[in-house]
Amino acid sequence: MNVADDDIVPHLDSWAIRNRAEDELLLIKSIRDTSREPRARCVFTWRVIRGDRVESLASDIEAKGSA
Repeated sequence: MNVADDDIVPHLDSWAIRNRAEDELLLIKSIRDTSREPRARCVFTWRVIRGDRVESLASDIEAKGSA
């Protein structure tokens, strides 16, 4: 079932989208595993949903996870 009707990911078959999806899954795992408080994890998750740059998110999660 395609509940989003491809509005969220218009070019699902492109390699760039597939790579980004894999990177986002790794980010979600990092967010889950960080020692940050739940609110901070929600903020990071929202940034993934918004489409923030993967590199920026990864560095922020790492920096804030060790804080």
